[in-house]
Amino acid sequence: MKLPPLRTQELRLVETLHDAVTSAPVGDTPAAWVEALGPRGPVVAPGPKAVGPGAALFAPGMSAPSGDVKRIHREVQDALRALTPKSSAADLKAALGKLGFKPAGVEDGTVRFTRGKAQVDLRPFAIGGLPAAELEVSRRGADESKRGVYFQGTVFKPKQWAAFQERYQTEVARFVRAVRSGEAPLPDDLDELKAFLTLGMPAAERAKEVAQDAEIQASLDVLSARLRDMKAAGTAPRGVVVYVAGPDAAGKTSTGGIITRALEAAGYAGRSCSFKAPSAEERAQHWLKRFERGVPSDGEVVFWDRGPAGDSVYGPADDARAKVMGAEFDAFEADLRAQGILLVKVELSADPMKQAATFGKRLARQHIAARLESALAAQGLLTGEAQAGLLEVKGKLDTADFDAFERYEEVQARFLRFVSASGGAEPWMVIDASKRHAARLALLDGFGAALERFTDRKAG
Repeated sequence: MKLPPLRTQELRLVETLHDAVTSAPVGDTPAAWVEALGPRGPVVAPGPKAVGPGAALFAPGMSAPSGDVKRIHREVQDALRALTPKSSAADLKAALGKLGFKPAGVEDGTVRFTRGKAQVDLRPFAIGGLPAAELEVSRRGADESKRGVYFQGTVFKPKQWAAFQERYQTEVARFVRAVRSGEAPLPDDLDELKAFLTLGMPAAERAKEVAQDAEIQASLDVLSARLRDMKAAGTAPRGVVVYVAGPDAAGKTSTGGIITRALEAAGYAGRSCSFKAPSAEERAQHWLKRFERGVPSDGEVVFWDRGPAGDSVYGPADDARAKVMGAEFDAFEADLRAQGILLVKVELSADPMKQAATFGKRLARQHIAARLESALAAQGLLTGEAQAGLLEVKGKLDTADFDAFERYEEVQARFLRFVSASGGAEPWMVIDASKRHAARLALLDGFGAALERFTDRKAG
């Protein structure tokens, strides 16, 4: 649904979103965190302290941390990572208390905890309406420290947080510029928001994206024409499954889903199947049974959002069990192949810096969607359709994303373990999606090769 461009509403959004980067978090303000974390005793003496969320936190100014400071930082980091996104300031304080750290006082919004000569400084702030805290571990009397940012049960390294925050701020700035441009009505779903944000890009960046989109479309047109020729010759797949696996924030939907565009342009009917964690009922069945609803009918392409690899990665499977699951998935694929169905398997990954930037983008969009929802409700324009569309935007970032980020190395290793256990007749495409455009081109090339193998097998 397209919303009318209400100037009063737009101006209010501009005003509120200008402050979005440092807006107060919902239900738990930085001041409340300081009060909950800090003691009722004396104020700490001035010393190394965190500053507002920005580049100054990450500027070099101290010597490289010693082994002792690194050890303490790792100890504190592990304790904080045991918390969850729903943990309160009291939970954070308790976690440090279990390590023997006691509140020593507050200075300019920075709360200090000490254990002997070891110091932990926390400075609460807010981003996207959620609480966060800058973290600095040091030793009293030593000119060294180790830093990071605690957010949503996760401890980000300084460079990771810089990527997160930069992308967050960029996305908010794009939205504000797009609103001011007046080129389009306000968006009320994810696809409209993505298109709307391009209006806020600088001209050069916008031109680059247009050129890249044109290159992708040209490749899609070639594939679509090829598929139509295959259909005419009777060599096309009866149906296609596009299964994209990989850690969160790797672009599984946006990047992996472009294959379906070529298939739909060639006349295939498209649908999506999302496979979250299995239910109790599904766990009582053979583990592959639930994926049968994702098998395409004649002339259909089905995009699998998550799938069998996730059951191996996030479930209790050890190496032996993963090997068995891989073999069973190969048999599942062989059965589809016998029915004339092509299963395209893609494993996408993105490095932690790219993941952090993607989380920053998603948080900004989540915050924008919440602001839009409030503004529409105030104007009496929040329809059920608009509310559902904005809910989709807000749902693109959840607690599972941050948990997977914390376990990045482990999660990626588990995905690759399943890939090696389930090669089948059609090999996996393993693609680094840290560079989105290059990943999309590689994916389309890989799909073209998969079509060729399918034709060769059918001819043989």
